[in-house]
Amino acid sequence: MILLENQVAVVTGASQGIGRAISLGLAAKKVLLFLVGRNGAALQEVAELARKSSPRVNALQCVPR
Repeated sequence: MILLENQVAVVTGASQGIGRAISLGLAAKKVLLFLVGRNGAALQEVAELARKSSPRVNALQCVPR
């Protein structure tokens, strides 16, 4: 088994679908997360869920110009 605790991951598309699932799966492994997505409300929801497991979660909404 690979230990991921305290490793860092950047997840794009974290606000929905596969990105959301990956984010929550990594959070369960205690990975330090940087979440990026376009839907701010959904991204914050994922971040709050991830914070229940991960020691550190940062979320950044990216809006196309």
